[in-house]
Amino acid sequence: MFRRKEAAGQAALVEPVCNLVNSSQAVREIGQMWVERLWPDTAEVRLASALPPLSYPPADFWRLMEALIGAALSACPRGESPMAVVGCNGDPRVPLFSVSSSDGAAFAGVWSEELDVARAIVERNGGRFWTDSRYGPGCTAFFTVPSAHRTSAARPPLS
Repeated sequence: MFRRKEAAGQAALVEPVCNLVNSSQAVREIGQMWVERLWPDTAEVRLASALPPLSYPPADFWRLMEALIGAALSACPRGESPMAVVGCNGDPRVPLFSVSSSDGAAFAGVWSEELDVARAIVERNGGRFWTDSRYGPGCTAFFTVPSAHRTSAARPPLS
């Protein structure tokens, strides 16, 4: 969702419309959707800790987490219990989010369409996106949220 800016009779797209996103609640809802869709009895999506509220385009955050959680759960072979863990480092200057998979194939080696979607959303919003297959029990996708997308409550005090 982008705001339109009219300039001399020409419409131009400008920055995305940002609203306050309850990231913990969004991840719980997206996780529940994926669990019900794929493995209602065995899949699990966990929060490593409470996630910070963000000023971020809500549709972008939803699609980003939908892509990453879906990739994390879908990589696990049938018959096993897939798990995705979503966390944030809590750094108010540059929040670093992570989505870990119980299976090492989710983000390692094979670059999927879902990861392309995630990277595009993060970069469009001024963040960085990367994966690391050596971290945790499986592998992890990371992304940063730039300072322009933090809530005022999350900003460090002025010195």
